[in-house]
Amino acid sequence: MNTEDKQKREALRKKNLRKLGEKLRSVRQSKGAGRTEIAKAIGVHTSTYCRYEDGELEMGILTYLMLWDVLGDKNNSNMWKFVEDINLKE
Repeated sequence: MNTEDKQKREALRKKNLRKLGEKLRSVRQSKGAGRTEIAKAIGVHTSTYCRYEDGELEMGILTYLMLWDVLGDKNNSNMWKFVEDINLKE
């Protein structure tokens, strides 16, 4: 992979992180929850959670699972639907 391809890939990664953060913020706000509340519920520092929402830090699958447990629709037990809802489609 050449330098230009790497730069394009990194730019896309950053763009996707920002979009993911925006969607995560939207889901949290729709539940009426604060950042600190969600951070505590998933066991991370508030600043770490803020970095997720601000698109500055990538989340692992375990974080997705914990977020689903906290923010997911309890009437719809499909975790993958939750991940799809807050994840990105290219």
